[in-house]
Amino acid sequence: MAISDLIEDLKALKGPDRKLDVSIALATGYRRSIDESTGQRQVTWHHVSDKKSVVSRIPKFTEFIGAAYDLVKLVCPDRDGGVAWTREGGTATLDGAGICVGANPAIALCIAVLTVIDRDDD
Repeated sequence: MAISDLIEDLKALKGPDRKLDVSIALATGYRRSIDESTGQRQVTWHHVSDKKSVVSRIPKFTEFIGAAYDLVKLVCPDRDGGVAWTREGGTATLDGAGICVGANPAIALCIAVLTVIDRDDD
């Protein structure tokens, strides 16, 4: 999925979405490993910048602000930014991303991260 399409899907969300969490992970450098050496299929995930930190499940980026913030620190650690929330949802900004709006602050922060990545790739 193109990052611009992922951003549009996130903007349309009404709440957290595990399928989009996986898409965010893949777009931001997470990779999946499958180990079947024990006779059982074991799936783990790691980020390309830190292969030592292996997780069994993708973080819930679109649900938890802490997971979205960890993504910021992993993918764009040198960016300044901010997050705000209201009864209607959330907004976030990172250097170069402008103000991003989402159904909750975590989704808004994910949109900001992907916007920075998309603009840096241009």
